[in-house]
Amino acid sequence: MEHAQTLRFRPTRTMNSGMIYAALKEDIFTLKLRPGQMLSENEIAERYHVSRTPVKNAFIRLEQEGFIEVVPQKGTFVTLIDFRHIQDVLYMRYVLEVDMLKAIMRQPSLTEVTERMQVLLNEQEQLIFSGNSDPASFHKLDSQFHSLLFSQVGRDQIWSIIQENHVYYTRFRILDTHVTARYPQLYQEHVNILGALRDRDEARLDKYVFDHLHNLIDQFTQAATGEHREYLINFPPNP
Repeated sequence: MEHAQTLRFRPTRTMNSGMIYAALKEDIFTLKLRPGQMLSENEIAERYHVSRTPVKNAFIRLEQEGFIEVVPQKGTFVTLIDFRHIQDVLYMRYVLEVDMLKAIMRQPSLTEVTERMQVLLNEQEQLIFSGNSDPASFHKLDSQFHSLLFSQVGRDQIWSIIQENHVYYTRFRILDTHVTARYPQLYQEHVNILGALRDRDEARLDKYVFDHLHNLIDQFTQAATGEHREYLINFPPNP
């Protein structure tokens, strides 16, 4: 395993354990610190120009939240992503989002909602075709598109619970865009969902949401090779 090589910044002032925790968590979240990568307290303390104590405290918090694990006699590592967990979350999202979209379809404010969704799609399109697409930026816009659905039916908390699952799900979404770089396809799938919603076509809506979420699993499984497969546990073996 590699030692930590990439940290977000070299501090210009002394960092406490909370700041180090936040910086390391962000690096894990965005895959700058990769699943399975070894972390060294000494190295991180040196990079941040602090003693080992605040780093140790940051490690304790990250371990409690499941972002890192201590393997006896081996060291401390960024946790791997559980692929089976990802499949379960995506199934849950499919059931919830279809139900919410059908509820939105029956609302008198449907036109207003679809106009807001279109604004977010326009932003996705601009990002994709600007040539400046990156996984974190697209993930943010993608999340805004879907969170609007939950918000419209008063289920903001459910979306927050899903998004807060950084340990597996959100890291996987970032990893998927690294591996497949399928921004135009994701954008087009969003366009399809919006079109079915505008037309109040429940059959198309069900199909498009199913395809949108399950394409993620199928295409990632086919595209992931080498080190990316090593980032996950409970992942299908190479054919």
